[in-house]
Amino acid sequence: MKWSAPTYSIHGKNILSIGAFKKHFCIWFFNGVFLKDEQNVLEKAQEKTKTLRQMRFESIEEINKPLVIAYTKEAIENQKLGKELKSVRTTKKDLVIPELITKETKANSAFSATFRALTLSCQLRILQLHY
Repeated sequence: MKWSAPTYSIHGKNILSIGAFKKHFCIWFFNGVFLKDEQNVLEKAQEKTKTLRQMRFESIEEINKPLVIAYTKEAIENQKLGKELKSVRTTKKDLVIPELITKETKANSAFSATFRALTLSCQLRILQLHY
């Protein structure tokens, strides 16, 4: 279980997950961008999504079991081959901390400790909110 959903992985790498929403349920393929998708059934969860692709269903009757199995087998094989999109990661050195936050971290040790304990992605979100 990851993110409160059944998630299947191989060698510590996520392959797929199952999600349920108000109007649909889906199978997420974490590196779905590499699937051939000859049946044109995969879609992005959001426009900004880079690698994740999903099969959406509104009813159980819509599930094409042989197709799901074929896509799952291809996703597993892609993972075994090491196919993944390499992303450019931001490092702490890349962070530009605004003067307001710099002043606050110097003046407030509790704030400073809390801010520095956050993951890089959380720090970035806070900095993006600042601008």
